[in-house]
Amino acid sequence: MKLNVGVSTLIICFCTKIFCSCNCSTELEGPWIGCQIRKPLIDWTLAIQGHQFHLIREEFDMWYKGRIRLNSNCLLKKIDLLIHDTHERLQNGKTMLGIYKINSGTLTVVLGLPGNTARPLSLDEPRDAVVFNFVRS
Repeated sequence: MKLNVGVSTLIICFCTKIFCSCNCSTELEGPWIGCQIRKPLIDWTLAIQGHQFHLIREEFDMWYKGRIRLNSNCLLKKIDLLIHDTHERLQNGKTMLGIYKINSGTLTVVLGLPGNTARPLSLDEPRDAVVFNFVRS
């Protein structure tokens, strides 16, 4: 009987670990400030708290708010931003698929356009994606 309880506990802990590593945003939690690589003179702020994100341009004329989902178990870490509120109402309900990397305190995020079903495949060659570099603020 003790063996079954131990095995069950081990399985529950393992499943919890897998679920949390796919959906928790602990490594990205907090405020970040940065810019788009192609438009470096315009600042963006990224704030992540729990499963919520806010991505706001410095003039506050562009913003994206919603839920964040991460999968850091892959070689290319995946990030999905489900938009609930944005400056462009037609994009509400759409998802931006992306990849990210943290290196020496710098967060690089490559995001596809809202509603695009193809995830960017590289941090170096983003093609139809937007590249952001952030540091903790």
